[in-house]
Amino acid sequence: MTRIETAVDEITDELLRYCGPIFVAPALDSFPEQMIGSGTYALIDTGQKRLLVTCCHVWDKYLEQHDANPETILAVALGEGNSVIAFKNPEVHKIAINRDLDIAVFEFERTEFVFSTEKSGSRCQTGQFLRWRTENTS
Repeated sequence: MTRIETAVDEITDELLRYCGPIFVAPALDSFPEQMIGSGTYALIDTGQKRLLVTCCHVWDKYLEQHDANPETILAVALGEGNSVIAFKNPEVHKIAINRDLDIAVFEFERTEFVFSTEKSGSRCQTGQFLRWRTENTS
């Protein structure tokens, strides 16, 4: 591997710590093949707020599907494996939308994660999902 290839790999590995897949699905317990739309998100810490930035067309797909089916979720995968978190109410987290730039910005402050199953425990098991819950539950 050349020095340039090694440098690109190192930069890529570092950047991948702050981005991942975001997707629209019919419900929290949907299978991957039921995914309706997807894209990539980036996490940004401004020092005052933590933000999740994605493409506006992902947000538009969520809105379109949610209008037809209120169980539709907007979710992100964190890390490897089954680390999926769904926004309980993404409207509450929305900060800015710009369709001309195809960008959507959401607040991403983790205040509390809740298991969607009845099982207790500190770790999420295979097949379980985490739900996003905030102080503002409107």
